[in-house]
Amino acid sequence: WSEEPQGFVDIDIDQRRPGLETMQMFVDAELEPPPVANLFGMSPTAVAEGEITWTAPASPWWSSPGPFIYGGALGVLADVAQNTAFWTVLPAGSAYANLDLKIQFVRPVFADGRPLTARGFVTHRGRSIMIGGVEVQNADGKTVLFGTGSAAVLPDGFGVLLAQRQR
Repeated sequence: WSEEPQGFVDIDIDQRRPGLETMQMFVDAELEPPPVANLFGMSPTAVAEGEITWTAPASPWWSSPGPFIYGGALGVLADVAQNTAFWTVLPAGSAYANLDLKIQFVRPVFADGRPLTARGFVTHRGRSIMIGGVEVQNADGKTVLFGTGSAAVLPDGFGVLLAQRQR
């Protein structure tokens, strides 16, 4: 966290190719993962339209004061999986903006370094709103959290948001 961020960041990414193609490039290691994935040791492992799977180790770096993973760290993994699932259904030139993420924890996760698997998926694709979900499982295949969330569709990409930021 104290070093320069490493990973793929490109504000114009949404202008060049459909989201599914970009996510496939992450899975195939043709694009370096974004900084948050590098920081948390996350890797995308499979992608299809409306669905993506990420893995990450239950690293002791994610620990709460006890032997368990801090819930917020699991939330980061869940957020990345859900958001990149949204990305898989976007056409070139468009983007999305997160609106919310709700997480229900089912069981604690030991900080034992074993892999966690997060599957993000899209459940509704509207013209202006997408709704999705996420499930994270531990190395034993047991669900540790469920989540749901939504995102606003930005048909013209990030341009509108960037213009507002520069005012």
